Amino acid sequence: MNKSKKYLIEFVLFFTYALFAMSWKAGDMLIAKMGFTASQMAIMTNAINVAKIIGSLSAAGIIAKLGNRKVFSYSTLLIFLGILLPFVNGFPLIFLVRFTLGLGGALVLVTINPIVAKIFSKEELTIVNGLNAVAFNVGLAITLTLASSISSNPSLSIKVISFTLLILTFLWNYISSSIDEGTVLQNSSTHSFTLVDGLKDSFNWIFSLSYCGLLGFYLVSFTFMKPENVKYVIYFGVIGAIVGTIQAKKIENKLNFVRVSAFLQLLSAIGFMVLYNSSAIKFIGMSLGFFIFLPMAAFVTLAFNRPNITPREISVTFSIFWALSYFMSIIIIQAFAFFKDNLGDSSAFIFIVLVEATFFLGTTFFMKNPKKIPEVKTC
Repeated sequence: MNKSKKYLIEFVLFFTYALFAMSWKAGDMLIAKMGFTASQMAIMTNAINVAKIIGSLSAAGIIAKLGNRKVFSYSTLLIFLGILLPFVNGFPLIFLVRFTLGLGGALVLVTINPIVAKIFSKEELTIVNGLNAVAFNVGLAITLTLASSISSNPSLSIKVISFTLLILTFLWNYISSSIDEGTVLQNSSTHSFTLVDGLKDSFNWIFSLSYCGLLGFYLVSFTFMKPENVKYVIYFGVIGAIVGTIQAKKIENKLNFVRVSAFLQLLSAIGFMVLYNSSAIKFIGMSLGFFIFLPMAAFVTLAFNRPNITPREISVTFSIFWALSYFMSIIIIQAFAFFKDNLGDSSAFIFIVLVEATFFLGTTFFMKNPKKIPEVKTC
């Protein structure tokens, strides 16, 4: 596959997930106008997270049957159905639309990893993984930048986002036809690698659980925190991801880089919550966003850097990774909402900082650096 085709495919992958983030946040703004409590908002956010668990767990099996190209196409159409949110009323229908949106997002997210593992070289993967790790954040950054316009008419914004996604879907179906799905499953041992096999691998558990605290903290931040505070986290998250992607390509010991970043991330999270209502919050938010996303390219690449890893095994790893991460996020978000509604902001903030600390603990005390590997096969 020529270079221009590869990077056009990456463009579609990146902006599809960014548009998913925009649809999610615009939906939050629409729901917020309906006057729901923090606990009700948490349940509606968790409609997406429940769908992500189901989508993540089923993704590897679906990909094995249909191939990455078809699954990605169907997933984008599920995200497109988020366009129905302005037309529904009542909790059950809102939950259903959000669930459908989340299911599409989950399948897109899991499908991206084996696609890029197929078409990019190992050297290119560090850059590509870094880009894809920040796609959601870029979508949020765009949404928050346009927050006043979007919140004034979230229904129109959701429609515009959805139709833009539909255009990308047509582009994907045109440019991805040369992806040879058969090369992913060339031998029976690769084909037979199942979710159960993945669950037997301790790396998948440690990799996933280490990320849970960071993801839970991040989801709570952009769902419940003041937009004027969170926007600095989002903006500098993009900068941190860019810097982290560049550094990850240069650094041999990626796990140590992740560990140092995780420690600085934890310190920033503590400062963000302690100084939440102070004038210094935007500077702490900048630091927090930077260090949340600084290690992401290196962290994600750890999953690709295992001996003799195949695209099929990567799809299983990320099925487990996202399913477990979002399952834990459901618990974290509901617990945060409970603390906020019943015990006040201070208790909720202490809880979420303790949760965030698990990323540092996991990467520091439990994760081991994967051995250096040979090149991942590309098409």
